Amino acid sequence: GGSLSQAVKTKSFFIVTASIIRYRREIVPLKRFDIETRLVGLDDRNLWVYQTFHHHINKDEKEEQLGGPTRGKILAQILTQAVIAKTGKGVINPRTWLEDNSMYSSSALDGIMNQNGENMETIFD
Repeated sequence: GGSLSQAVKTKSFFIVTASIIRYRREIVPLKRFDIETRLVGLDDRNLWVYQTFHHHINKDEKEEQLGGPTRGKILAQILTQAVIAKTGKGVINPRTWLEDNSMYSSSALDGIMNQNGENMETIFD
């Protein structure tokens, strides 16, 4: 399961503490789009998640592109800072939660923590 199902199982929840969005194209109501999500930053209290909204490309269109991009044009980009809280415990260390719930390996989290914000400085380029 993903992070939402794990949060429900562990009685944890995410609290958004900051968010920035950049719209590149109109997001048309009722038109399909895809969302790509990446964990891009982590410290003892916060985690940063980057989401990219793309035009939806159906399977047939992907096959026609023959090695080309498998995502549609970018519609929007969002960088969200959040904390993880647990019922009865308050805000908890996100690394501990991610490791305890087998969301990421310890070495993958080390790589994310050692970027010192370099990833986020150019995220909207």
